[in-house]
Amino acid sequence: MSKIDSTKINASFLAIVLIVGTFVAISPSFIDVEAFGDKRDNYKHKDNRHDKSKSVIVKKFVCNQNNIDVGGIGIDLQRGDISSTLTEGQTQEGNQEVSTNSMGNDERNQGYQKHDNKDIVFVCINNNISPELPVEECTEAEANAIEVCFEENMSPRDFGLLTNALGNGITVEIEEGNSVTLNSFADICKALKGITTWEQLFTAVLIITDEFSDPTAPVAISNDLIDCIAKALGIPLPQPPIPDTEAPNVLSFTAEPFRVSFSGGGTITITAHVTDATGVQRVGVFVQDECGGSPGFFQSFELSRTSGTSTDGTYQASFTFPESALNVNHFCNTNLAFQIGGIVSDILGNGRGLPLTGVILEP
Repeated sequence: MSKIDSTKINASFLAIVLIVGTFVAISPSFIDVEAFGDKRDNYKHKDNRHDKSKSVIVKKFVCNQNNIDVGGIGIDLQRGDISSTLTEGQTQEGNQEVSTNSMGNDERNQGYQKHDNKDIVFVCINNNISPELPVEECTEAEANAIEVCFEENMSPRDFGLLTNALGNGITVEIEEGNSVTLNSFADICKALKGITTWEQLFTAVLIITDEFSDPTAPVAISNDLIDCIAKALGIPLPQPPIPDTEAPNVLSFTAEPFRVSFSGGGTITITAHVTDATGVQRVGVFVQDECGGSPGFFQSFELSRTSGTSTDGTYQASFTFPESALNVNHFCNTNLAFQIGGIVSDILGNGRGLPLTGVILEP
C-alpha cells in the first residue's frame, strides 16, 4: 500500500491556496481557506490510528457571497467554479479521493449554507445588500408655495372643497400602480415632486381635483394655477410660439397660355406656388381688362391647392373667358389684353399681393 506524504499534500494545498488567492484578488467577495488536521473520531478508526497512510487533511472553505440590489436591479457577485480547480490539484498527488460540493442557482440566497462532503467543507454566508435609494422630499417652502397657488388661483368655493377633501383624505393614483392618500398640501407637493413637464403636472392636478369635484359644478383648473405650481417645483413652463408676422412668399405665379383663342375654347390655367410659416389660408385672383371703364371686364375667384401642404403648396384653377370679355373698350384695348393678379393670405391674416401677369384673348 502506497503512503501519502503529508508534506507533499500540504505543499500541494498551499499551491491551491495561491490559486484561490489570485482569484480572490480580482473578486468583489473573498474566500478564507483554513487547513485542519484529522479530527475524525479516533474510536471509529481505532485500527488505523497509527497508520500514516490513512492520514487525511480536511479542508474548510469559508466564502462570503454578495448579492447587491440597487434600485430593484439585482447584481449577483458569484464565485467561479473553484471545485474543479481544487479537485484537479488534489488528484495530482495520488489516488486520494476528493469530492466537493458546488452551489447551484437554487442554493443561493438562503442565508447560511454549509456544504459538507468527505474531505472538503464549504461554508458560505450570503450578504444581501439592498441600499435604499434617496427619495426627493418636498421642502416646507415648496409646500407653502403650492398652497398659495391653489388659494390664489381657485375660487373660494373650489379651494374650500379642496381643503375639506384633504381633511378627509384624497386617495389618488397619479403614478400608475401607486396609490397615495393626500391629507395636506405637503402630501400634494410630495406627490407632484417627480413630475418633469407642464403637461404631466396639469394631468396630475386634474386627477386630484377630480376626486372631490361635483359633476354638476366641476372644479375649474386654470393655466395660471398650473404655471404657479410649476414655478414652485422648478418645472419648466411651455414656451409660447414665436408670432408669425411675415406674409406668405410667392415663389411663382403664371397664366398659360399667353395667347388664347376664344373660338378655340378661351381657357387659361392660373398657377401659384406659395409658402408660409403658419400656413396659407386663401389664394384669390382676379382677371380684368387693361383699360377698365365701360364697357369693362372683371371677375375674381380662388385657386385650390393641388399639391403640397398649406406651408408649401401649389394652387391652381382654370378660367374660361366668357363672351362678354370680347366687348371691352376696343379704343383703349385693341389687342384684348387682360391682366391677372390677386392676393395670398395666411391663417393669421398676413397678406401679400400676387405679381401681375397677363394674357391676350383672340377672337
